[in-house]
Amino acid sequence: NNMTGAVTAPPAFDGDDYYTIGNPANLQFTNNWSVEAWASQSDAAPAGSFERLISKDDIGANRCFILSQKDSNGFPFAGIFVGGSLKSVTGTHDYADNNWHHYMVTHDGTNLILYVDGALEGSVATGGAMDNDPANWEIGRAQDGSAYLEGRVDTVRFYNATLSLAQVKQNYLNG
Repeated sequence: NNMTGAVTAPPAFDGDDYYTIGNPANLQFTNNWSVEAWASQSDAAPAGSFERLISKDDIGANRCFILSQKDSNGFPFAGIFVGGSLKSVTGTHDYADNNWHHYMVTHDGTNLILYVDGALEGSVATGGAMDNDPANWEIGRAQDGSAYLEGRVDTVRFYNATLSLAQVKQNYLNG
């Protein structure tokens, strides 16, 4: 079920809901960007799947960005595609606990960095700019209709700058 219009409360995603932003010109990121969200995920989903918090990925020819959580261990996962190849980082802590967590993914053209609750979860060298394929930005699923989220997402923000660790921590502390 596609959610549209103004959202007055954090939307609950129950495994078949999503929100689409489309592919607007002001979100055509390649280098020097950050993506942020507050989210919670249940641990009731099937093991082995990934639940998408935010993505720009049709799981076909148009693949750019993924922020999700693994159901098998609750670890966060961030990935971008560079020249069609996935560059990804997986966190080290289980956040599939129905509690709210702050997620931030940054890319400076060289490194993809994943933060959760104001702390570094991991990073990976990317070797270049994120692909800018014509996929839609989706909250709560992948564009092809898979990887639905069972949880909540609130306060999604996109920045056309690579936020520093100090800025990430401040955003987390601001709530």
